[in-house]
Amino acid sequence: MSANPAPGSSDFQQPAPSTAVSDTEDPRLWAAEGRKQLREGRRTGAHEALGAAEHAFEQVLRLKPDSEIAWGGMAYARLGRHDFEGALTATREAVRRDPNSQSLLALLGDVHFGLGNYMEAENAFRRLADEDINLQSLARLALVLESKGDFEDAEAMMADALEAGYLLKASASDLAWCHSMIGEIAYQHGDLHKAEAGFREALVLDPGLPFAVHGLAEIHTDRGDIKLAAEMMMALVEWLPEPGYLIQTGDLMLKLGKEEEALTYFHMAEVDMLGDLNAGKFGHLRDLAEYWMAHGGDLARAKELALKDLKHVRHDMGAYETAAWACHLNGDTDQATALITEALRQGGGEVRMFERAADIFAQSGNRLRARRCADLAGMRKAVN
Repeated sequence: MSANPAPGSSDFQQPAPSTAVSDTEDPRLWAAEGRKQLREGRRTGAHEALGAAEHAFEQVLRLKPDSEIAWGGMAYARLGRHDFEGALTATREAVRRDPNSQSLLALLGDVHFGLGNYMEAENAFRRLADEDINLQSLARLALVLESKGDFEDAEAMMADALEAGYLLKASASDLAWCHSMIGEIAYQHGDLHKAEAGFREALVLDPGLPFAVHGLAEIHTDRGDIKLAAEMMMALVEWLPEPGYLIQTGDLMLKLGKEEEALTYFHMAEVDMLGDLNAGKFGHLRDLAEYWMAHGGDLARAKELALKDLKHVRHDMGAYETAAWACHLNGDTDQATALITEALRQGGGEVRMFERAADIFAQSGNRLRARRCADLAGMRKAVN
């Protein structure tokens, strides 16, 4: 699983009244619509809601060009749609207008984290924590620790963030997010019991939270309860047909021997991702490359997309991992080795990355490093 967006405590997501907006020239109505759509988009990851939020904030800026709130809201909408460079541009416009804003400092760190600029992200988050110790600042520092592979410290920091959230009466959605991230960190650390508890606590506070539902489905899959996992994912994609969730649902259908149903889910996901690609949107480049590599697609095209994601979208460890694996599957061992080495250099990584690294190093003839990566993958796969 990939990390959900950081908790949204900023001015860009304060509760807004429901509005019917079309041709209004009132920036307040557009701002209210933007906040509403952004709140939904960040909770669910739905690109449609995030796109609607970006459009609304664009209208605010058309009417009120110096609104730092609108620039910040646009940045978060772009961040959620993986338009990281666009998010950074909007963030800088917001910071230029309000250089002392803590909300914008958090946003700046979030954008750098999404891009894979982990040092810049950590610097921003530490400055944030220096100003105020709360759920938002501590949780963001926990994500940095997780990115380095420091799961125990990340889990402890996230627990501190949760405690601060309860003490300072954080919103139910932020508390749910924090519980879900404790579940995610525990899952990556191999503790399925603690992971399940975290996801279930999140769902108590925010029923239907997609990231938590997805996490529980993965736990049930790991435990062999494929039928229950499939039922959970089918219910989720019924109202949130995002490509990643559709692909996971299709994979579960295959495990149940339901090939026709699986193909239906795969087709829906591929059509969505190709639609974005054909429209010049790069938010699903990595997802589409991974889908093709895992499901018998065009490997040469997958390599092209993975390298484009690394060059034009983000340069986090996941981008290096996907590009390395795509090169490996296309027989480009030298480039695959260089890319996976860079991914490992960043310090974190999930089980899959170490498994792939072991295969790549074995292909390159570096048996010692291949064995070391295989051992690390085995250690992280051990479930309690």
